[in-house]
Amino acid sequence: MTDPELTAEIYRRFDREIERVTALRTVAGAFPYLKSDILSNSAQTFLRSCSDDLWSEILLGLDINSGDLDLDELGLVSSSSMATPRSSEAAAREEERSGVESSASLLSEQASRELAAYRDRVTLEEFRPTLDAIVRARRRYRQALTMIDETLSPENSRFIPVIFELTDLEWQQLLRRSRQVLIQITTQGIPAGLPSATIANAARLQLSSFNLTRIARELGEQWVTQAASPNLMIDPEQSRERAELAANKIEPVFVTIKQGETIIRAGETISPEQFILLDHFNTVQRDLISWGGLLKFGGGVIAVLLAYGWVERRSRTKLGLRDRTLLISISLSAPLLVGLGAPTSSLAAIGLMSGSFYGSWLGAATVCGLAVLLPFGLNLEIGLLVSGTVGGLFGAMMAGRLRSREELALLGLGIGLVQGITYAIITLIELLVGGSSGLVWSLLLGEALLQGAWGVASGIVVLGLSPYLEHLFDVVTPVRLAELANPNRPLLKRLAAEAPGTFQHTLFVATLAESAAKALNCNVELVRTGTLYHDIGKMHDPLGFVENQMGGVNKHDTINDPFVSAQLIEKHVTEGLAMARKSRLPQAVQAFIPEHQGTMLIAYFYYQAKQNNARARCAGRGFSLRRADPPIPRNRNCDAGRLL
Repeated sequence: MTDPELTAEIYRRFDREIERVTALRTVAGAFPYLKSDILSNSAQTFLRSCSDDLWSEILLGLDINSGDLDLDELGLVSSSSMATPRSSEAAAREEERSGVESSASLLSEQASRELAAYRDRVTLEEFRPTLDAIVRARRRYRQALTMIDETLSPENSRFIPVIFELTDLEWQQLLRRSRQVLIQITTQGIPAGLPSATIANAARLQLSSFNLTRIARELGEQWVTQAASPNLMIDPEQSRERAELAANKIEPVFVTIKQGETIIRAGETISPEQFILLDHFNTVQRDLISWGGLLKFGGGVIAVLLAYGWVERRSRTKLGLRDRTLLISISLSAPLLVGLGAPTSSLAAIGLMSGSFYGSWLGAATVCGLAVLLPFGLNLEIGLLVSGTVGGLFGAMMAGRLRSREELALLGLGIGLVQGITYAIITLIELLVGGSSGLVWSLLLGEALLQGAWGVASGIVVLGLSPYLEHLFDVVTPVRLAELANPNRPLLKRLAAEAPGTFQHTLFVATLAESAAKALNCNVELVRTGTLYHDIGKMHDPLGFVENQMGGVNKHDTINDPFVSAQLIEKHVTEGLAMARKSRLPQAVQAFIPEHQGTMLIAYFYYQAKQNNARARCAGRGFSLRRADPPIPRNRNCDAGRLL
């Protein structure tokens, strides 16, 4: 049923719009402003709205002495302007007019002829009121035009011609018919969510039955559409009665089946008739929870987690909270894509990303675990599952060998090739087993190419996301370590320029540490990169370290205070950590800065202090020459310990 208050608001909105437009017509004055036997409506419309130049030309064409007229009231400047014919330039401009200007010229000629004909029929005294009426109409029309922007809404601006050109009788008819249509629509009721286009179509259909011009009908349709809004409210009692009536009209459905006849086979879509039969024989399970399926899924998850933990221990990779968060996040993309109906899975991208971040074995374990869990509750095509798994395993096993972004991009091409070929083989086997005709074979190549393209796209996605994820989750990959070991990195360039002796010492130690890491089967890239940055803190005072003095004066001889010298030496650790954090070095690389120092004494200054003062036994002047709580190497696989 309709809501009276909402309906009344619709009418008030309609009346407000009508009042604004009617006020605009009132300013413009009544139309027609002359009798039809003097000038036609089209001529009156043109004379009221034409430019001053055209109005002057029309007056110049009349047989009137300039002294008999008030030129200011008629829009002319001087008598000479009335007596002077149009210049050749004005004539040339008129000849260049086309389109709308040609139409205006025709209306101008018509108005001139009608005005001249009336002038010939009457005296000047009788003709003068006609000119005054035209001038008044022109002035009022211009005043109305200045009020358009503040009166009309943007939707109604295109109806300016019809607003001013309709006669008063036609205008009243348009208002009456539009309100009549609005009343009919609101009486039937406007439900919530009804598109405005539907309301506009209804208004257009009802207005077409009235004797209105096309543009007038469009204006009425616009008014009705703007004012209309939902005015129906729910009647619970009638809704219940109608629902019961509709339910009583439903005829019972009977389905017959012979004993021993198959109702449905596994994998088929259940039709309404088949569902009725299954429900009749009590084979439909209406439990909210499928305990059997839940038990299978839970068992699968536990088995996958146990296997993953075993692989993690065997690969000697210790995952932190952020690492596990990252692995879970990228793993969730697989069921998300399948659930959204994507024509592929993200297993290839997951294998490539997890393998490059945490090693080949963990990457392969992630892909295999997802391949086991994805079929639970998801309708995943076997070809997509197998091809995605093979592509992901290939990417994971090869990712551990990557040393540059270029190799990562090339590996993406390889994944696409492997995934496309695998999909083609699986699909081909299905076609051969199913005995499909040769017509289906034409689609095989296209589908295989599409899966190959998805494999290449996975490489592109990993290539684009890896730098951001590496910084966000503090992941250390061989590619990132290779980039950090580039001598052109800002910190290493500064070290070479400000502390060249330390830089040469660092390169020598890095070579030794790299050889030791290879022999001990450690993370060679991490050991080399961490060694390159382990002494960057010496840049805070390069001359305080003997390798940078280059045979010059020893700064510590000038200081001649073993405690101050020991503080200077120890400070290169704290300054190095500050520089590393400012440059956003990975935590695994930062660990080399404090952990490579060990727990030994700053022996030289310790014995110097003992010689200078027998009371300075490791605690003289409240200062210890032993490093304060030096951290024990605890990096992954104790790689920082190799540097000791």
